[in-house]
Amino acid sequence: MLHHQETLYPVTYAALPWLFDVAKRTPEAAVDLGVFFSQVIYCAGFPEQNKTSCYNGLCTVPSQHHHSWIEPSQRLRDADAKMLGDLEHWFDQNKKEMADFAVGVSKTAKPEEVGYLLRGYAALADAFSLVQTLEAAGGSDGWIFCPACGNDGFLAVWEGDTPVFEAYVRPENLYRDITLDDLEDNIPDVAQLEINWKAARNLADLVRAEQPDIARFLDVFSTWRCCEDVPQPTLNL
Repeated sequence: MLHHQETLYPVTYAALPWLFDVAKRTPEAAVDLGVFFSQVIYCAGFPEQNKTSCYNGLCTVPSQHHHSWIEPSQRLRDADAKMLGDLEHWFDQNKKEMADFAVGVSKTAKPEEVGYLLRGYAALADAFSLVQTLEAAGGSDGWIFCPACGNDGFLAVWEGDTPVFEAYVRPENLYRDITLDDLEDNIPDVAQLEINWKAARNLADLVRAEQPDIARFLDVFSTWRCCEDVPQPTLNL
């Protein structure tokens, strides 16, 4: 098993060099492998309890990978520590190229595949709200936040086969009175939102010519506000 839910293993990283080579030489496998690369890049950033690597599932101490379900004869040995370090180095050097590969593949992919292909790029930009919302690009509702009042909204994606990409405040928030306590407790970190907005705009520019619907989805994500008096991004986006 190379990957389960959001869990990665040393074998995940060991397979990447070969899979990346296959992806570049095999167009019919490019989308599936691009989605896999993006998911691995996203999950690689999750913290580990015993963290001797900056990547999830790639602890460089072999004994940390000894589990009861692995036969003793199949477990990593102390001599494998160098191999684990080499895998960490390979991933560090190639993760951006894999993310860029997935973005390139997304330009000719089906609409329901594009969001998953773009998640690796967003993860490398530390735009994790965008990573989560990109899951909705294939056909479900996403969620976004108003930076002024903290209201969370839905991002409607499709009505049947028609792209909608309209954002609206969650119904339970429509008539609630915003108090100072609400503002202090609910407003997301604007600096973090700016990171997500910038990544969304960059991705929109990269895919707009070939995937205009997804570009519009990203435009809505990066511009939606439910309040009139909203602080605008301070970065030069």
